[in-house]
Amino acid sequence: MLVTIAVFLGIDAIWLGIIAKGFYNTQLSAFNRTLNIPAAILAYILLSLGLYYFVISKADGDTASAVING
Repeated sequence: MLVTIAVFLGIDAIWLGIIAKGFYNTQLSAFNRTLNIPAAILAYILLSLGLYYFVISKADGDTASAVING
């Protein structure tokens, strides 16, 4: 579970900080962009729980099965 959260954070940091940074700055600049820490923590926990429950636990240690079901 903790590994799932760490991977989510890493991928999200790369996406938001490097890959799509320019897009978000131009397209979402009109929105209030204050960081809501409790909502972010809850979102990462719920996403990780969902991923773990629906994909990882069903894979039974088989990487190919995890990729196909995920």
